[in-house]
Amino acid sequence: MSRALRIAGVGCGLLAFVATCATSVACYAVLPAPARDAAQGFLADVRASQWQSAVQRTSAAYQRDHDAARLQREVERLPRLARHTDATFMNATLDGETAVLDGVLVTPDGEVPIAVELEHDAGYWYVDLVVVQGAPLE
Repeated sequence: MSRALRIAGVGCGLLAFVATCATSVACYAVLPAPARDAAQGFLADVRASQWQSAVQRTSAAYQRDHDAARLQREVERLPRLARHTDATFMNATLDGETAVLDGVLVTPDGEVPIAVELEHDAGYWYVDLVVVQGAPLE
């Protein structure tokens, strides 16, 4: 194979690699930032045991049946949620006024999958459902 063909092949390979990386970064960047921020805020409140603030970040439907004390009890039923140290969301699905974010929770025992469903209401995103490793936050 000639030197020119090898250089062209390497150049095309590098171009494909850069395009793949740029697409991955762009896909992460288009995760709905306000929804992602709302989910991260809820999880930060859970980490800090700020139950009143956490419950205020939930949807009106969730708040009808949950006060801060009940939210705390429900979180404690999911030890990985209760003890997580960080979360990263990598995928989002938008359907009208609903967003579902998928990612991982970082826990002392390793990473576990998390999904957070949010509802858009009056200009804000509110947590409606949290599922950690297949177990829903009731």
